[in-house]
Amino acid sequence: MPGTLTVRRARLVLRDRVVLGDLAVEDGVIARIAPRIEGGGEEIDADGRLLLPGAVDLDWRFERPDELGPRTRAALRGGVTTIVAAGLAEDREALAEEHDLAGGDVVTHLGIWQRASAERGRLPLAERARGWLLDGGLLHDERVDDWLVGAERVVVVDPVDPRRLQSRAVVYGDHADVLDHARICDVDSAVAGVSRALDLARRHGARLHLLHVGSAEEAELLATANVPRVTAAVRMHSLLLDEQDTAELRERAVTEPPLRRARHREALAEAVRAGHVDVVAPGDRHVPYKHKSQPWPATPVGGPAAEWLVPLLATCVPATPWPVLARAMAEEPARIAGLTRKGRLEVGWDADLVLFDDRVGAEIETIHSPSGWSVYAGRATGGRVDLVVLGGRVALRGDEVVGGVWGDLV
Repeated sequence: MPGTLTVRRARLVLRDRVVLGDLAVEDGVIARIAPRIEGGGEEIDADGRLLLPGAVDLDWRFERPDELGPRTRAALRGGVTTIVAAGLAEDREALAEEHDLAGGDVVTHLGIWQRASAERGRLPLAERARGWLLDGGLLHDERVDDWLVGAERVVVVDPVDPRRLQSRAVVYGDHADVLDHARICDVDSAVAGVSRALDLARRHGARLHLLHVGSAEEAELLATANVPRVTAAVRMHSLLLDEQDTAELRERAVTEPPLRRARHREALAEAVRAGHVDVVAPGDRHVPYKHKSQPWPATPVGGPAAEWLVPLLATCVPATPWPVLARAMAEEPARIAGLTRKGRLEVGWDADLVLFDDRVGAEIETIHSPSGWSVYAGRATGGRVDLVVLGGRVALRGDEVVGGVWGDLV
């Protein structure tokens, strides 16, 4: 069981400011925040480093439950303490069994989305599920209304219609280049997907969360739509990379949404600062390099990213202040998934903490992800994760995952 832990002399990233002080943890919960705390138990001298809430990532997919173990050990190094993954099972009993099985090797906290299937019709939502996951095909299907009527929990959606993208790909023929990926997955298709989600949310009053937006036009649509029950995420690559990186990295840079012109990257960063885009997500995918190196369009989209979340987002400071980033990567995704008491440095909240040194920087060299590669390799970071506390216990110290510390099923 967790005992008493005190972090001293930290720059505490609170909801609206950064303050110098101490934070005490008792039995896995933040017990006190003050300029100076007296007490016993384990002590950690932050020496002016940042103390952040652990990141909550709602955007995980997996092919087998056993792959989540090594992937979450990598994610812990990026400051991710909770993941919510798309379950493979669709019915309640099988989903619960899968949740148990996956949790046996996952070092972070683990939640699960229940997949919706148009073919099987609406099934009862499992008690354990954080909500429904709808893919783009179902979102644009006439049967989608069945899933949104009376939805009590959040419905997570991939907004883009795959049939529209398939029809666009045909136009480009057999000789399309990797640089055509962004033209096929064009801005108009992305905007149409967001518009569809907004219309459905208005019609049914459902809470919808868009897993990704990637253009200035989508951000503008969200800012002006005035549909408060719709939230949206931007994946980290849309804030840090643009089409020039596609020209250099080729197949490795094939992502969803695709890398676009720099104006989109700048507009999305402003949307995060203004609160029109609520969440920043790594967009982590397990794609072995032998698959990623296949010539486009055979190459899968995405790649490993969670391992470098906080170090790379630190490069966005000071244009995007730490309290804004902390809300976008921790508090808001926790709120969307109904994970109360996660994602904030506040008394009574869970002690999932990240000690981050933003006074040092280095290029990304070491890769722990089982995928074995990174689109960010060689990229400069804004610091390093030195310590991760999971439920009041140290789970990562330096570059080493501490054995015997496991997250909870949430």
